[in-house]
Amino acid sequence: MKKISILLALILLLSCFAGCAPAADDPAESTGSGQQQESTGSNQQESTGTSATDGQESTGTNQQESTGTSATDSQESTGAPVDEPDDDIPEGVLALSGKGVSARKLAVKYMLDMANLKWSPDHDINFTEFGFDKLVYEAGKTYYGVVYNNNSTGFEKFCSVLDDNNTYLESNITWNDWNGWNESPGNSCATSIEHAWQQISPTVEYGYSKDMMPYYKETNVLGVGDIDWSTYNGKNTNTILKGNDRMVVMEAYALTHLGDGVVRYWDNGGHALMITKEPEVYRNEDGSVNPVKSFLYLTEQNNYLNLRREYPSSWGVDMKMSFTEVYNQGYLPVTIAELQSDVVPNATFDVENEPTAEALAQGSLSCTVESNYCMNVVKVEILSGDEVVASAEDYPYKKVFPCKKLGEAVGLDELAAGEYTLKITAEVGLGSITLVNISFTK
Repeated sequence: MKKISILLALILLLSCFAGCAPAADDPAESTGSGQQQESTGSNQQESTGTSATDGQESTGTNQQESTGTSATDSQESTGAPVDEPDDDIPEGVLALSGKGVSARKLAVKYMLDMANLKWSPDHDINFTEFGFDKLVYEAGKTYYGVVYNNNSTGFEKFCSVLDDNNTYLESNITWNDWNGWNESPGNSCATSIEHAWQQISPTVEYGYSKDMMPYYKETNVLGVGDIDWSTYNGKNTNTILKGNDRMVVMEAYALTHLGDGVVRYWDNGGHALMITKEPEVYRNEDGSVNPVKSFLYLTEQNNYLNLRREYPSSWGVDMKMSFTEVYNQGYLPVTIAELQSDVVPNATFDVENEPTAEALAQGSLSCTVESNYCMNVVKVEILSGDEVVASAEDYPYKKVFPCKKLGEAVGLDELAAGEYTLKITAEVGLGSITLVNISFTK
């Protein structure tokens, strides 16, 4: 009887230890859209790859990378290292700290914000003449994502033409002609990625997919892995694929992470997509990448409306493509230094010709705001006490912005006599900051 009691006590003790053991970590949250698509390839052409579910027996291991792993753990940097930002910003210095901010998550969030914005026009927006296929946003219908066109604006500028119900008003004008194609709010495949990258990078700058490659050093776009880009002829990226061993490219795909991109350019046209979920890398028993069973999850802005989502969209979100498909469609992986290090540099600001109370009383605003980042929004407000009596904003997506036109837009020279405060704010990927806050008497 004594033995049985001791045995029961031991069992109870072991049960207690089991109950107090730490729980397994929760699965990593997806940074991709809930509108996941099982795409077999790019919207522009059919896939030539084979699905991993075609009955092929597993001979290796599925080595999916953690979403928390920095690209620097496995990816050799070809650019200058990004210094860890200092969050101890001295008093009086106009700056926003990037310390502790994940470059990869912030870039992907901005890309998906553009892709998942739900809106409808009150007038037809017809860019069919310039698109790959029928590209008409019809009045009264609902769509996902910023408009596709040949302009290069971000999320903020497109939101500025929507009313409180997310309706694109005709009074905010989209011209259904060459001017509208180039000047109304919207972006394209490569410029949408550029805007997402510029939320975390003060150095990246390029035009279109033909420029979005490490072959052009001034863009600050970097290669991934050991791909030799010197074989590029400046016209067709297939020359790079031909100049590199196929498995070198597959290994480069395996080194990509959230926020990186893939790009191709063929003579007079190109395309680019962003990786918006962590790749799935499957390796054979000999350690080599199995390209049929390894996948990238890609988000794109494209020049026609697809019907794969709840509402028509020029965007494909989290499209699943095997490495084989990505390779057969001619794509090469690219990144930037901030993504490689997963470090976001501090945003710094300056105000040239800072306004004075005397100048404001005369109705003059001639200052220029500057940042090391491209600024998404610059806003001027006139306050009487706590009440905003006038405000105006612009969406420069540039590092230097003269405020004169915003001063005119708020009617600075037409204010009635009284006590006022002028406030100027700027917004970049790291947030918003007040640059000027000055009282004056009119």
